[in-house]
Amino acid sequence: MNAKLKTDALDLTSLLNGLVFFSPVSLLVRTTAGISLSQFFILQAIMATMVLLTEIPLGKLTDRIGYKSTLVLYQIALLISRTCLLLAHVSCNYSLFILQAILSKAQRLPFSSGTQSGYIYIMFSKEHYAEKSAHVANYGTVGFFASTPSLCGPVHADWHQGSASGNDCRKPCCCLYLFKNPQGNSAAQK
Repeated sequence: MNAKLKTDALDLTSLLNGLVFFSPVSLLVRTTAGISLSQFFILQAIMATMVLLTEIPLGKLTDRIGYKSTLVLYQIALLISRTCLLLAHVSCNYSLFILQAILSKAQRLPFSSGTQSGYIYIMFSKEHYAEKSAHVANYGTVGFFASTPSLCGPVHADWHQGSASGNDCRKPCCCLYLFKNPQGNSAAQK
């Protein structure tokens, strides 16, 4: 293979899938929409259950329709899932959060676990499988790191506006607190 791999659609898909703006603060995304902690953990249980129930059937589907078709279907399902999350958050509708949890984990892990690896193995041969797999994974990592500053912006703005003390902002949990309570701890400082 060339000394430098060319960027292809699989790399760009991995980059875009790596842009997970809400994952590190998924609890806060849901609780700010009115979801209680109990409801949040019920959603987590639904997601785990969906992975268990759909892994084998979706693997059989992949065997029937092929790797490439499965990866395309996965991207469509992911778009529907993310749209459902947006609608659930905007409408503060728990039923939509349940639907999003079902769609998210019913397709995310089962559609992607092994499918992408199998596709890379077939397309790039055994000799270049490891190199291309690492290349695709690196694009996903770049996407994840690119989305991280979007989480730091509100914290940085609050810190410089003086709504939280410097000592509190150096604590990891304070970042989560500032997302939940944009006023910081200004009430406690009075």
